[in-house]
Amino acid sequence: MVKKESPIYALATPEGVSAISVIRISGLSISKRFFSFLGIQNKKPGVFLRNISLNGFTEKCLVLYFKAPQSYTGEDVIEIQPHGSMVIVSEILDILEDFGFREAQAGEFTKRGFINNKFTIDEAESVAANIGASSAEELRMLEDFRQGKVGLFFSNVTKKIENLLVTIESQLDFSDEEAVGAMNKGNIKKEVSILKKGLDSFLTKYSPFQSEMMKKKVVLVGRPNVGKSSLFNSLINDRVALVSAVPGTTRDVVRKNLFLKGIELTLEDTAGLRSGKISKIEKMGMALTKESYKSSDLCLEVFEPGQIIEKKFKDSVVIVNKSDLLKSRTEKNALYVSAKTGEGIEKLRELIYKHVKTKPKLSLVTERVYKAVIKVNKSIEEVRDDDVFEITAQQLRDALLELRYVYGNFDNEKILDGIFSKFCIGK
Repeated sequence: MVKKESPIYALATPEGVSAISVIRISGLSISKRFFSFLGIQNKKPGVFLRNISLNGFTEKCLVLYFKAPQSYTGEDVIEIQPHGSMVIVSEILDILEDFGFREAQAGEFTKRGFINNKFTIDEAESVAANIGASSAEELRMLEDFRQGKVGLFFSNVTKKIENLLVTIESQLDFSDEEAVGAMNKGNIKKEVSILKKGLDSFLTKYSPFQSEMMKKKVVLVGRPNVGKSSLFNSLINDRVALVSAVPGTTRDVVRKNLFLKGIELTLEDTAGLRSGKISKIEKMGMALTKESYKSSDLCLEVFEPGQIIEKKFKDSVVIVNKSDLLKSRTEKNALYVSAKTGEGIEKLRELIYKHVKTKPKLSLVTERVYKAVIKVNKSIEEVRDDDVFEITAQQLRDALLELRYVYGNFDNEKILDGIFSKFCIGK
Protein backbone atom coordinates (compact mmCIF):
# COMPACT_ATOMS: atom_id res chain seq x y z
CA MET A 1 0.00 0.00 0.00
CA VAL A 2 1.33 3.44 -0.95
CA LYS A 3 2.01 5.60 2.10
CA LYS A 4 1.39 9.34 1.81
CA GLU A 5 4.48 10.80 3.43
CA SER A 6 6.20 14.17 3.19
CA PRO A 7 8.19 14.78 0.01
CA ILE A 8 11.88 14.02 0.54
CA TYR A 9 15.02 15.25 -1.16
CA ALA A 10 18.72 14.38 -1.26
CA LEU A 11 21.86 15.11 -3.19
CA ALA A 12 22.35 11.86 -5.12
CA THR A 13 25.89 12.64 -6.29
CA PRO A 14 29.01 13.06 -4.13
CA GLU A 15 29.69 16.49 -2.64
CA GLY A 16 32.38 18.53 -4.35
CA VAL A 17 33.13 20.15 -7.68
CA SER A 18 31.96 18.17 -10.74
CA ALA A 19 30.42 18.64 -14.17
CA ILE A 20 26.88 18.19 -12.83
CA SER A 21 25.10 17.37 -9.59
CA VAL A 22 21.88 15.39 -9.22
CA ILE A 23 19.27 16.37 -6.64
CA ARG A 24 16.53 13.78 -6.21
CA ILE A 25 13.01 14.48 -4.90
CA SER A 26 10.20 12.01 -4.19
CA GLY A 27 6.69 12.32 -2.78
CA LEU A 28 2.96 12.00 -3.38
CA SER A 29 2.12 15.44 -2.01
CA ILE A 30 4.44 17.65 -4.06
CA SER A 31 2.57 20.95 -4.37
CA LYS A 32 1.33 22.42 -7.63
CA ARG A 33 3.25 25.54 -6.66
CA PHE A 34 6.53 23.60 -6.83
CA PHE A 35 5.66 22.13 -10.23
CA SER A 36 4.87 25.67 -11.37
CA PHE A 37 8.21 26.88 -9.97
CA LEU A 38 9.95 24.28 -12.18
CA GLY A 39 7.80 25.16 -15.18
CA ILE A 40 6.18 21.71 -15.39
CA GLN A 41 2.63 22.13 -16.68
CA ASN A 42 -0.25 19.72 -15.92
CA LYS A 43 2.18 17.34 -14.18
CA LYS A 44 3.19 15.90 -17.52
CA PRO A 45 6.27 13.62 -17.24
CA GLY A 46 9.31 14.41 -19.34
CA VAL A 47 12.74 16.03 -19.55
CA PHE A 48 12.95 19.82 -19.39
CA LEU A 49 15.66 22.47 -19.66
CA ARG A 50 14.82 25.17 -17.14
CA ASN A 51 16.30 28.40 -15.82
CA ILE A 52 15.78 28.27 -12.06
CA SER A 53 15.82 31.55 -10.15
CA LEU A 54 18.02 31.29 -7.08
CA ASN A 55 19.29 33.87 -4.60
CA GLY A 56 20.13 36.74 -6.97
CA PHE A 57 21.19 34.59 -9.92
CA THR A 58 19.74 32.10 -12.41
CA GLU A 59 20.95 28.54 -12.98
CA LYS A 60 20.18 26.55 -16.12
CA CYS A 61 19.23 23.02 -15.04
CA LEU A 62 18.04 19.80 -16.60
CA VAL A 63 14.82 18.71 -14.86
CA LEU A 64 13.44 15.16 -15.15
CA TYR A 65 9.93 14.32 -13.96
CA PHE A 66 8.72 10.73 -13.44
CA LYS A 67 5.01 10.59 -12.67
CA ALA A 68 3.73 8.13 -10.04
CA PRO A 69 3.59 5.17 -10.12
CA GLN A 70 6.06 4.94 -13.04
CA SER A 71 9.14 5.84 -11.02
CA TYR A 72 11.85 4.34 -8.82
CA THR A 73 9.89 4.99 -5.62
CA GLY A 74 6.36 4.58 -6.98
CA GLU A 75 5.77 8.23 -6.09
CA ASP A 76 6.25 11.41 -8.12
CA VAL A 77 10.02 11.70 -8.62
CA ILE A 78 11.82 14.83 -9.79
CA GLU A 79 15.53 15.07 -10.53
CA ILE A 80 17.17 18.47 -10.81
CA GLN A 81 20.58 18.49 -12.50
CA PRO A 82 22.46 21.79 -12.06
CA HIS A 83 26.16 22.39 -12.63
CA GLY A 84 28.33 20.65 -10.06
CA SER A 85 28.98 23.57 -7.73
CA MET A 86 28.17 23.09 -4.05
CA VAL A 87 27.19 26.78 -3.89
CA ILE A 88 24.49 26.18 -6.50
CA VAL A 89 23.44 22.90 -4.86
CA SER A 90 23.10 24.57 -1.45
CA GLU A 91 20.87 27.29 -2.91
CA ILE A 92 18.57 24.70 -4.49
CA LEU A 93 18.41 22.64 -1.29
CA ASP A 94 17.42 25.79 0.65
CA ILE A 95 14.53 26.30 -1.78
CA LEU A 96 13.38 22.70 -1.27
CA GLU A 97 13.34 23.33 2.49
CA ASP A 98 11.24 26.46 1.90
CA PHE A 99 8.73 24.32 -0.02
CA GLY A 100 8.40 22.05 3.03
CA PHE A 101 10.41 19.11 1.74
CA ARG A 102 12.35 16.95 4.20
CA GLU A 103 15.93 15.72 3.78
CA ALA A 104 15.86 11.98 3.04
CA GLN A 105 17.28 9.43 5.43
CA ALA A 106 19.80 6.83 4.26
CA GLY A 107 18.13 4.44 1.81
CA GLU A 108 14.74 6.16 2.06
CA PHE A 109 14.15 6.36 -1.70
CA THR A 110 14.71 2.61 -2.05
CA LYS A 111 12.66 1.93 1.08
CA ARG A 112 9.69 3.81 -0.39
CA GLY A 113 10.09 1.89 -3.64
CA PHE A 114 10.04 -1.40 -1.73
CA ILE A 115 6.96 -0.39 0.30
CA ASN A 116 5.24 0.57 -2.95
CA ASN A 117 6.03 -2.85 -4.50
CA LYS A 118 8.46 -1.53 -7.10
CA PHE A 119 10.92 -4.33 -6.33
CA THR A 120 11.57 -7.28 -4.03
CA ILE A 121 13.78 -7.19 -0.95
CA ASP A 122 16.49 -9.00 -2.98
CA GLU A 123 16.41 -6.28 -5.62
CA ALA A 124 16.41 -3.56 -2.95
CA GLU A 125 19.40 -4.98 -1.08
CA SER A 126 21.28 -5.65 -4.30
CA VAL A 127 21.17 -1.90 -4.97
CA ALA A 128 23.31 -1.28 -1.87
CA ALA A 129 25.53 -4.25 -2.70
CA ASN A 130 26.12 -2.96 -6.24
CA ILE A 131 27.13 0.46 -4.92
CA GLY A 132 29.40 -1.09 -2.29
CA ALA A 133 31.16 -3.53 -4.64
CA SER A 134 34.87 -2.76 -5.00
CA SER A 135 35.48 -4.80 -8.17
CA ALA A 136 33.76 -6.29 -11.21
CA GLU A 137 34.57 -9.69 -9.67
CA GLU A 138 32.40 -8.90 -6.65
CA LEU A 139 29.53 -7.89 -8.92
CA ARG A 140 29.78 -11.26 -10.67
CA MET A 141 29.83 -13.01 -7.29
CA LEU A 142 26.63 -11.15 -6.33
CA GLU A 143 24.81 -12.24 -9.50
CA ASP A 144 22.81 -15.06 -7.85
CA PHE A 145 21.54 -12.62 -5.26
CA ARG A 146 20.62 -9.95 -7.82
CA GLN A 147 18.85 -12.47 -10.05
CA GLY A 148 16.62 -13.68 -7.21
CA LYS A 149 18.11 -17.18 -6.96
CA VAL A 150 18.71 -16.72 -3.23
CA GLY A 151 15.12 -15.59 -2.74
CA LEU A 152 13.93 -18.68 -4.61
CA PHE A 153 16.06 -20.88 -2.33
CA PHE A 154 14.47 -19.29 0.74
CA SER A 155 11.00 -19.73 -0.75
CA ASN A 156 11.62 -23.46 -1.30
CA VAL A 157 13.00 -23.91 2.23
CA THR A 158 9.97 -22.09 3.66
CA LYS A 159 7.55 -24.37 1.78
CA LYS A 160 9.37 -27.49 2.95
CA ILE A 161 9.25 -26.37 6.58
CA GLU A 162 5.56 -25.46 6.27
CA ASN A 163 4.82 -28.92 4.83
CA LEU A 164 6.76 -30.57 7.67
CA LEU A 165 4.79 -28.55 10.22
CA VAL A 166 1.50 -29.66 8.65
CA THR A 167 2.61 -33.30 8.89
CA ILE A 168 3.78 -32.97 12.50
CA GLU A 169 0.75 -31.02 13.71
CA SER A 170 -1.61 -33.52 12.11
CA GLN A 171 0.40 -36.26 13.83
CA LEU A 172 -0.10 -34.52 17.19
CA ASP A 173 -3.85 -34.83 16.67
CA PHE A 174 -3.45 -38.63 16.55
CA SER A 175 -0.85 -38.95 19.29
CA ASP A 176 -2.40 -42.16 20.65
CA GLU A 177 -1.79 -44.03 17.44
CA GLU A 178 1.80 -45.08 18.06
CA ALA A 179 2.15 -47.05 14.83
CA VAL A 180 1.26 -44.04 12.72
CA GLY A 181 3.68 -41.95 14.79
CA ALA A 182 6.56 -44.36 14.22
CA MET A 183 5.90 -44.42 10.49
CA ASN A 184 5.71 -40.62 10.15
CA LYS A 185 8.70 -40.05 12.41
CA GLY A 186 10.95 -41.83 9.93
CA ASN A 187 9.60 -39.79 7.01
CA ILE A 188 9.99 -36.55 8.94
CA LYS A 189 13.61 -37.30 9.85
CA LYS A 190 14.31 -38.07 6.20
CA GLU A 191 12.82 -34.73 5.06
CA VAL A 192 14.69 -32.85 7.78
CA SER A 193 17.99 -34.45 6.67
CA ILE A 194 17.37 -33.33 3.08
CA LEU A 195 16.59 -29.83 4.33
CA LYS A 196 19.74 -29.76 6.45
CA LYS A 197 21.86 -30.88 3.51
CA GLY A 198 20.49 -28.02 1.40
CA LEU A 199 21.25 -25.45 4.11
CA ASP A 200 24.78 -26.82 4.59
CA SER A 201 25.32 -26.58 0.84
CA PHE A 202 24.13 -22.95 0.87
CA LEU A 203 26.58 -22.02 3.63
CA THR A 204 29.40 -23.71 1.70
CA LYS A 205 28.60 -21.96 -1.58
CA TYR A 206 27.82 -18.48 -0.28
CA SER A 207 29.74 -15.97 1.76
CA PRO A 208 28.51 -12.73 3.41
CA PHE A 209 29.15 -9.56 1.42
CA GLN A 210 31.01 -6.91 3.43
CA SER A 211 32.37 -4.30 1.07
CA GLU A 212 34.98 -2.66 3.29
CA MET A 213 36.27 -6.02 4.50
CA MET A 214 36.54 -7.35 0.94
CA LYS A 215 38.45 -4.35 -0.37
CA LYS A 216 42.09 -5.34 -0.85
CA LYS A 217 44.78 -3.41 1.02
CA VAL A 218 48.29 -2.69 -0.28
CA VAL A 219 50.84 -1.20 2.11
CA LEU A 220 54.17 0.53 1.45
CA VAL A 221 56.83 -0.13 4.11
CA GLY A 222 60.55 0.51 4.47
CA ARG A 223 63.18 2.68 6.10
CA PRO A 224 62.75 6.48 6.26
CA ASN A 225 63.58 8.46 3.12
CA VAL A 226 63.56 5.55 0.67
CA GLY A 227 60.81 7.36 -1.25
CA LYS A 228 57.68 5.59 -0.01
CA SER A 229 55.61 8.79 -0.02
CA SER A 230 56.85 9.79 -3.48
CA LEU A 231 55.98 6.30 -4.72
CA PHE A 232 52.56 6.55 -3.05
CA ASN A 233 51.87 9.86 -4.83
CA SER A 234 53.04 8.42 -8.17
CA LEU A 235 50.73 5.41 -7.90
CA ILE A 236 47.64 7.50 -7.21
CA ASN A 237 48.66 10.33 -9.59
CA ASP A 238 48.19 12.91 -6.86
CA ARG A 239 50.22 14.70 -4.20
CA VAL A 240 48.60 13.41 -1.03
CA ALA A 241 51.50 12.19 1.10
CA LEU A 242 53.97 14.82 2.32
CA VAL A 243 57.44 14.43 0.79
CA SER A 244 60.53 15.76 2.60
CA ALA A 245 64.26 15.09 2.89
CA VAL A 246 63.83 15.05 6.67
CA PRO A 247 63.66 11.44 7.96
CA GLY A 248 60.46 10.45 9.74
CA THR A 249 58.15 12.94 7.96
CA THR A 250 55.38 10.33 7.67
CA ARG A 251 54.22 9.48 11.18
CA ASP A 252 50.70 8.32 10.53
CA VAL A 253 49.18 5.95 7.98
CA VAL A 254 48.09 7.82 4.85
CA ARG A 255 45.30 6.04 2.95
CA LYS A 256 43.90 6.54 -0.52
CA ASN A 257 41.70 4.48 -2.83
CA LEU A 258 43.40 3.18 -5.96
CA PHE A 259 41.51 1.82 -8.99
CA LEU A 260 43.22 -0.78 -11.16
CA LYS A 261 41.35 -2.43 -14.06
CA GLY A 262 37.99 -2.52 -12.31
CA ILE A 263 39.35 -3.30 -8.84
CA GLU A 264 39.14 -0.77 -6.02
CA LEU A 265 41.81 -1.19 -3.38
CA THR A 266 43.24 0.79 -0.47
CA LEU A 267 46.84 1.97 -0.77
CA GLU A 268 48.62 2.91 2.47
CA ASP A 269 51.80 4.91 3.01
CA THR A 270 53.37 4.23 6.40
CA ALA A 271 55.96 5.62 8.77
CA GLY A 272 59.55 4.60 8.09
CA LEU A 273 61.11 1.94 10.29
CA ARG A 274 64.50 2.56 11.89
CA SER A 275 66.44 1.94 15.09
CA GLY A 276 68.39 4.31 17.31
CA LYS A 277 67.20 7.44 19.06
CA ILE A 278 63.67 8.26 17.93
CA SER A 279 60.84 10.32 19.36
CA LYS A 280 57.77 8.91 21.10
CA ILE A 281 55.54 10.06 18.23
CA GLU A 282 57.77 8.33 15.66
CA LYS A 283 57.62 5.13 17.73
CA MET A 284 53.83 5.33 17.63
CA GLY A 285 54.00 5.76 13.86
CA MET A 286 56.22 2.69 13.53
CA ALA A 287 53.75 0.67 15.61
CA LEU A 288 50.98 1.73 13.21
CA THR A 289 53.17 0.58 10.30
CA LYS A 290 53.41 -2.92 11.77
CA GLU A 291 49.66 -3.04 12.38
CA SER A 292 49.01 -1.92 8.82
CA TYR A 293 51.26 -4.70 7.50
CA LYS A 294 49.42 -7.36 9.53
CA SER A 295 46.09 -6.51 7.92
CA SER A 296 47.43 -6.04 4.38
CA ASP A 297 46.85 -8.24 1.33
CA LEU A 298 50.09 -7.13 -0.31
CA CYS A 299 53.19 -5.59 1.28
CA LEU A 300 55.56 -3.56 -0.92
CA GLU A 301 58.90 -3.27 0.90
CA VAL A 302 60.73 -0.26 -0.53
CA PHE A 303 64.52 0.09 -0.67
CA GLU A 304 66.88 2.68 -2.17
CA PRO A 305 70.23 2.39 -4.01
CA GLY A 306 73.13 1.45 -1.75
CA GLN A 307 70.88 -0.15 0.84
CA ILE A 308 71.43 -3.83 1.68
CA ILE A 309 68.28 -5.66 0.64
CA GLU A 310 67.19 -7.70 3.63
CA LYS A 311 63.46 -8.21 3.85
CA LYS A 312 61.98 -7.51 7.27
CA PHE A 313 58.42 -8.42 6.31
CA LYS A 314 57.34 -11.93 5.42
CA ASP A 315 55.92 -12.39 1.90
CA SER A 316 56.70 -8.78 0.96
CA VAL A 317 57.60 -7.77 -2.61
CA VAL A 318 60.92 -5.94 -2.95
CA ILE A 319 60.74 -2.56 -4.71
CA VAL A 320 63.94 -0.60 -5.36
CA ASN A 321 63.08 3.09 -5.75
CA LYS A 322 65.27 5.88 -7.22
CA SER A 323 66.37 3.64 -10.09
CA ASP A 324 67.41 6.78 -11.98
CA LEU A 325 70.44 6.95 -9.65
CA LEU A 326 71.62 3.43 -10.48
CA LYS A 327 74.18 2.38 -13.06
CA SER A 328 73.58 -1.35 -12.61
CA ARG A 329 70.75 -3.51 -11.29
CA THR A 330 71.92 -6.66 -9.59
CA GLU A 331 68.89 -7.68 -7.51
CA LYS A 332 67.00 -10.28 -9.54
CA ASN A 333 63.95 -10.58 -7.28
CA ALA A 334 63.18 -6.88 -7.19
CA LEU A 335 61.23 -4.40 -9.27
CA TYR A 336 63.21 -1.24 -10.04
CA VAL A 337 61.20 1.98 -10.19
CA SER A 338 61.69 5.72 -10.03
CA ALA A 339 59.00 7.90 -8.50
CA LYS A 340 60.93 10.89 -9.88
CA THR A 341 61.06 9.88 -13.58
CA GLY A 342 58.08 7.51 -13.64
CA GLU A 343 60.18 4.53 -14.73
CA GLY A 344 58.60 1.22 -13.70
CA ILE A 345 55.44 2.76 -12.20
CA GLU A 346 53.15 1.07 -14.73
CA LYS A 347 54.93 -2.24 -14.11
CA LEU A 348 54.33 -1.73 -10.39
CA ARG A 349 50.63 -1.11 -11.00
CA GLU A 350 50.50 -4.33 -13.04
CA LEU A 351 52.30 -6.21 -10.25
CA ILE A 352 49.78 -4.92 -7.68
CA TYR A 353 46.86 -5.88 -9.92
CA LYS A 354 48.11 -9.45 -10.38
CA HIS A 355 48.51 -9.89 -6.62
CA VAL A 356 45.11 -8.53 -5.58
CA LYS A 357 43.13 -10.10 -8.43
CA THR A 358 41.78 -13.40 -7.15
CA LYS A 359 39.60 -15.99 -8.77
CA PRO A 360 36.27 -16.05 -6.91
CA LYS A 361 35.46 -19.26 -5.09
CA LEU A 362 32.16 -18.20 -3.56
CA SER A 363 28.98 -16.42 -4.46
CA LEU A 364 27.89 -13.56 -2.24
CA VAL A 365 24.75 -12.66 -0.29
CA THR A 366 24.10 -9.86 2.18
CA GLU A 367 25.36 -10.37 5.71
CA ARG A 368 21.77 -10.20 7.01
CA VAL A 369 20.68 -13.12 4.81
CA TYR A 370 23.77 -15.18 5.63
CA LYS A 371 23.26 -14.82 9.39
CA ALA A 372 19.62 -15.83 9.00
CA VAL A 373 20.60 -19.05 7.22
CA ILE A 374 22.97 -19.89 10.09
CA LYS A 375 20.11 -19.48 12.59
CA VAL A 376 17.71 -21.56 10.48
CA ASN A 377 20.37 -24.23 10.03
CA LYS A 378 20.88 -24.41 13.79
CA SER A 379 17.15 -24.90 14.38
CA ILE A 380 17.02 -27.65 11.76
CA GLU A 381 20.05 -29.34 13.37
CA GLU A 382 18.15 -29.43 16.67
CA VAL A 383 15.07 -30.82 14.91
CA ARG A 384 17.12 -33.67 13.44
CA ASP A 385 18.34 -34.69 16.89
CA ASP A 386 14.93 -34.66 18.58
CA ASP A 387 12.31 -37.41 18.77
CA VAL A 388 9.55 -35.45 20.52
CA PHE A 389 6.97 -34.11 18.06
CA GLU A 390 6.00 -31.13 20.24
CA ILE A 391 9.62 -29.92 20.48
CA THR A 392 10.24 -30.59 16.79
CA ALA A 393 7.21 -28.48 15.85
CA GLN A 394 8.41 -25.55 17.97
CA GLN A 395 11.90 -25.66 16.47
CA LEU A 396 10.43 -25.63 12.98
CA ARG A 397 8.24 -22.66 13.92
CA ASP A 398 11.37 -20.83 15.13
CA ALA A 399 13.09 -21.54 11.80
CA LEU A 400 10.00 -20.39 9.90
CA LEU A 401 9.84 -17.17 11.92
CA GLU A 402 13.48 -16.42 11.08
CA LEU A 403 12.81 -17.01 7.38
CA ARG A 404 9.83 -14.67 7.45
CA TYR A 405 11.93 -11.97 9.07
CA VAL A 406 14.31 -12.24 6.13
CA TYR A 407 11.90 -12.54 3.23
CA GLY A 408 8.32 -12.20 4.38
CA ASN A 409 7.41 -10.21 7.47
CA PHE A 410 8.25 -6.54 6.93
CA ASP A 411 5.51 -4.99 9.04
CA ASN A 412 8.10 -4.25 11.72
CA GLU A 413 9.52 -0.77 11.05
CA LYS A 414 12.74 -1.63 12.92
CA ILE A 415 13.46 -4.46 10.48
CA LEU A 416 13.01 -2.16 7.49
CA ASP A 417 15.10 0.58 9.08
CA GLY A 418 17.85 -1.94 9.80
CA ILE A 419 17.95 -2.99 6.14
CA PHE A 420 17.80 0.43 4.50
CA SER A 421 19.92 2.40 6.99
CA LYS A 422 22.99 0.78 5.42
CA PHE A 423 22.23 2.43 2.08
CA CYS A 424 23.78 5.73 1.04
CA ILE A 425 21.91 9.04 1.21
CA GLY A 426 20.07 9.73 -2.05
CA LYS A 427 19.40 6.06 -2.89
